Amino acid sequence: MQINPRLFPHPVLSFFSDDVVECQYQCSVTIVPTSNAYQFGVVSRTSNKDLNLLILHGRASFALHLECPKTRFRDIYKWNTEAHKFQVPASQLDGKVHICRFIIATEDIDNYTNTNFHADYSGFSFKIKKGDILALGTTQIFDADKDFDPLRSIPSIFRIKINKDTEAAPIDIEYDSDKITVYLSEENYRLFKTLQLTKSLQPALAQFVIVPALVSILERIKVLKRDDEILEFEDKRWYKVLVKKLKEHGINANATDWPISTVALVQKLIADPLSQSLAALNSIQEDD
Repeated sequence: MQINPRLFPHPVLSFFSDDVVECQYQCSVTIVPTSNAYQFGVVSRTSNKDLNLLILHGRASFALHLECPKTRFRDIYKWNTEAHKFQVPASQLDGKVHICRFIIATEDIDNYTNTNFHADYSGFSFKIKKGDILALGTTQIFDADKDFDPLRSIPSIFRIKINKDTEAAPIDIEYDSDKITVYLSEENYRLFKTLQLTKSLQPALAQFVIVPALVSILERIKVLKRDDEILEFEDKRWYKVLVKKLKEHGINANATDWPISTVALVQKLIADPLSQSLAALNSIQEDD
């Protein structure tokens, strides 16, 4: 969503009009790619006292809208303080990403006035609907292709699928395609998709599903390399990703011996989901 200079049905503090004068709206955005996500740091401020009061009382908020045409990802992020941080999974962004920044109404405002309205609007008030734009900044575009190397992302090489066989094992894996496929029994798959909606439980899900799959795969690689066999999956994308990640941790995938156990290594590769899981479960227990 690129917002170009246009007319609004009410005065808007913007870079292309004098609807609201003698004040400014500024919003700076920094983007830092990590191993599997983009971290956004935002600093927003306005010198308009009336807008600041609306934000203070929860009637308006700073906002950022992200849109990636290639992946069709669209989302809006809102906050009420000058500084704000959030992250987006790297798998959601590819190619050019449009960043629109504004201040929006978070509720209906029947009689919106502003002491910095242009003289043409003196004595007028406006009906504002929830979601209407009150201040608008320029659109920023960044290229996700240049800022993020998808080969660094362990989650990107996995896919979770349902096994509808009535006698299916609770969990099983296949690795004969470019992604490692983890199959869950029908009931486990249903529970997995439900629990996946709770952010604090995601490390636990990785511990339950991704960790055993990775341990199995790495043990398979070690055995075959030790026997000096040609790996039938060396041309697969997931294998190249793992080789790259192992190298980052000082391990040569072709070596006959690795300096760390497979179980400990997997925890390092995917940011220690065990500790995160235990902390999350402990927090849940304390809340109960």
